Amino acid sequence: MTLKNLLKIGQLKEHPVSAQEIERLLAAAQRNLRDAHVKGISAETRFDAAYKATMQCALAALMMHGYRPDTNRPGHHMTVLQSTPGKWTPRQPRVSSFLDARYATNTRAFRNNRIHPLHSPTPSGRHEFCR
Repeated sequence: MTLKNLLKIGQLKEHPVSAQEIERLLAAAQRNLRDAHVKGISAETRFDAAYKATMQCALAALMMHGYRPDTNRPGHHMTVLQSTPGKWTPRQPRVSSFLDARYATNTRAFRNNRIHPLHSPTPSGRHEFCR
């Protein structure tokens, strides 16, 4: 679906962006990505930092095209990731696995520092995303 179509159905809103806003998002993404590589913190916290960095980069790319998600609508994280122009299309299954792992985090499906097998999107669970 095109960005204009997502705008028409209310998933996106027009958003005038400034260079400073993009710089702040990308700087925050860099900090979160560094945090995701810190071995001394839990895998769950590392995953959260990696997820946040991914969302910040995707949001920056979307905003550079003049849009932002309608955060009052369910699924706005999926909208951001799927609508990032030209970046996720070849690896779309990876986006779904990433969001499935995030869902597992949010629903407290983790047991003993691992994703519960019923919620695991990949055999290695969220740890794949922290590498």
